[in-house]
Amino acid sequence: MGDVKVKRRKKILALTLAFALILGSGARLQTLALDTEEGAVDTAAEVSTGIQVVDGEFCFYSENGELDEEKTNELREAAQVETEIDPLLKLIGEPNDTEYFGQGCWFGESGEETGEDGAWYYDNFQVYVYKTEDNTYFMGAEALTTQKSDFRSMLAALVEHETAAASSPEVELKALFQYVEDEYSYERKVGFEPYDGWQEDYAAEMLSDMAGSCYHYAALYAFLAKEATDYEVRICTGTTDGFSATSWQPHAWTEIEIDGKWYVFDTNLDKYEADSALKYYMLDTDSDLYEEIYKVEDVYEVSLETTAEDGGASGAGADTEDESEALTAAATETEDTAEDETEAETEDETEAETESETSTEVKVDEEGEDVLTLDNRTGLTFTEAHLAGDVLTLVDEEGEEHTFSEVDKDDIGSPHLVVYGSFLAIKYTSAKTGKAGRLTEEGDEIVFDVPQTMTVISTAYVRSGAGLDCDKITVADKGAEIKVLAETGKWFRISLKDGREGYISKVAVIVEENLSSTETSQGEQETETETEPVPEMVVVEEDGEYYRYLRFTPAEDTIVKINGEPCYVMAGGTVSEGWKVLGDKLYYSDAEGRLKSSETYEGIRFGRNGAALDSTNVSLKKLTLQIVNSITDDTMTQREKLSACWSYVTRGHISYAGKYPDLNAEGWQRAMALNVLSSGSGNCYGFACAFAALAEEIGYDPEVVCGRVSGSRDGAADGMTRHSWVMINGYHYDPEAQWAGWCAGIYGYGSYPVAHSVQKVVAF
Repeated sequence: MGDVKVKRRKKILALTLAFALILGSGARLQTLALDTEEGAVDTAAEVSTGIQVVDGEFCFYSENGELDEEKTNELREAAQVETEIDPLLKLIGEPNDTEYFGQGCWFGESGEETGEDGAWYYDNFQVYVYKTEDNTYFMGAEALTTQKSDFRSMLAALVEHETAAASSPEVELKALFQYVEDEYSYERKVGFEPYDGWQEDYAAEMLSDMAGSCYHYAALYAFLAKEATDYEVRICTGTTDGFSATSWQPHAWTEIEIDGKWYVFDTNLDKYEADSALKYYMLDTDSDLYEEIYKVEDVYEVSLETTAEDGGASGAGADTEDESEALTAAATETEDTAEDETEAETEDETEAETESETSTEVKVDEEGEDVLTLDNRTGLTFTEAHLAGDVLTLVDEEGEEHTFSEVDKDDIGSPHLVVYGSFLAIKYTSAKTGKAGRLTEEGDEIVFDVPQTMTVISTAYVRSGAGLDCDKITVADKGAEIKVLAETGKWFRISLKDGREGYISKVAVIVEENLSSTETSQGEQETETETEPVPEMVVVEEDGEYYRYLRFTPAEDTIVKINGEPCYVMAGGTVSEGWKVLGDKLYYSDAEGRLKSSETYEGIRFGRNGAALDSTNVSLKKLTLQIVNSITDDTMTQREKLSACWSYVTRGHISYAGKYPDLNAEGWQRAMALNVLSSGSGNCYGFACAFAALAEEIGYDPEVVCGRVSGSRDGAADGMTRHSWVMINGYHYDPEAQWAGWCAGIYGYGSYPVAHSVQKVVAF
């Protein structure tokens, strides 16, 4: 690989790092740092004075911003892992706040002392500790920044991430509306008092905490809408009777001007008022409903213009651009090039970026005929694009070739050409399977002149080689900083603290900010990174030995004990709250992995060992878990999951068979659902119960309707016949009518569209 190509790719990597933001989680952002020959350089902001933590190591900076080696060495000598913290505490002072994660088991020399794992929070770093009855021990430190400081950059990246596939501003507004409604929960705010700048503060708090009041919902959606469109946006505060027809309560909502008319976009009311279903999305302010439920008291305009106090930048785009320029400058310094060469490269890059603005598509030809169009999101310009067999070759303006193999032109849908670290990749949706896929540019491993410091965004295994078949060395945790030595198309080669080297999937490190969440399959991500969130500082016992989850990485799901209690640990040492199936047994674990035992939960009885006792409910639960996990993933909203369940029931998995239940028998609906989902056949009662069971599994509270509709099957004189369908939140779903075709499309109807009578409605 030529020097020009390596230098150009280093520039792309530097620009990519500027957008490495953690989206949609409450995790703290880590400061990105690049090591240069002159020492550690903070590329996210100017280094402040006093005590800092850089790459997990304590540093002390003097008033002129220079590293004070004497005080730094003193700090580092005191900060020894698994030693008493008192010497370090004298140097860093008392923390602003402390937090303890619960009882643990000491793994030091004695192996006997029990204690608590915790974290101490300072202004710009946090210290991890282990506290026993007699002493507190130092366990590590890391940089601590707040999401609010990067609010504008995160806002821009989030909008790009959620609306990349949108075809118009209105589609963008709807995508963002559903994102806020689906991803954020409610947290009450008592005694709201407006102040100058409260709108941005509340929006930043919502991003950070993933929960907030109606004021937070209104503020976050307002800023997202403003970032995404050129429309005028405002936040209205006042009162509403939307939650209760008998009382008015304080409320806030978003309004947007489109084509000269103002519309309400109320994410909070739409989410929590019963049966709203986009009722408060783009509600005309001149409508009768608006007059009935809203009383406006104050209006606050929303702007992304930055004040002089913020340094004179103009919005989130400027913040991102400044950070990008800082990263590019830092990377350029490490190349040890002459000043005139640096200026020439900068001019070339600027020219390329300008040209790319007018060329966002790449037409791929095969034997002179266009066969594929790539949405170019790389910032590069390509002069040629050819497909020969299954090999795609792109030629950029510098004459460098980019080669992709195993290209199936008939399977690639909505392809996006993106920067993937120092390489290029084509992201697409398979026309055959509907799943997301990625083709990565071929090329030799790139070894960086200076190791790059990056932040892990998704907990992942570190392996002995660049492949999923290579041995697992350890686990890299979400939020951890890693030293990247080299890069291939799909993997980073990194340096471990013990001196070894390993490989981590780039999916776990790179935020693909130019792709919407719907374009990336969760199943694909798990295949490439094998990741799940893990708790901090949890200790497990197995065969008399104690392990921390960060060190305990079983290859398969297993049952261990935490402080003598049965605990469900997933492959890789992760835990999560929810239902689990291991072998032929059903379990339910809490957020720390502890199993329900010797109790009844959601109608299911658990034994002393944590396994559910056999029953119809248990068998049905195991079956619906299996089906739902096979047809949905965590990237889907609840509405999208319901649609997948509907497709499962109505498109070939169930055939017709005359199975009539005893409607007076207790639990007939659940027994019918188990029978139909197990056997794959049933009549209208079976279709309804099967769909209700899957809907319940994804979080809805369905009801099964038993009644009569127009028809001759029963041969009744009134021209009616027995029938069954489903109601969810007052809306009607008829899967058997859809399957049989006698009345297709009864999906989410506000009223049942066929002449009918209702015999009984049974909660599933």
